[in-house]
Amino acid sequence: MTFPILPNRPAVAGSALQGADFTDSRADLGTDHFSHAPGRTCKKCDRPIEARQPARRSGADDWVHDVCPDVTD
Repeated sequence: MTFPILPNRPAVAGSALQGADFTDSRADLGTDHFSHAPGRTCKKCDRPIEARQPARRSGADDWVHDVCPDVTD
């Protein structure tokens, strides 16, 4: 069985998309792109996550600070 030789489609598509803008034009420019979990406890440092602190999920139900705050106790 022989297959026909096709032009290099990925290279053509790649060059066509090279300067494309993929930002979401519907996004509100006044918001950040972080998740927030105020009132939750950070699984990593065991400190509360405040409303102004970026957070991310860790596992199915846990949350962690994006960057845990310095401990000054």
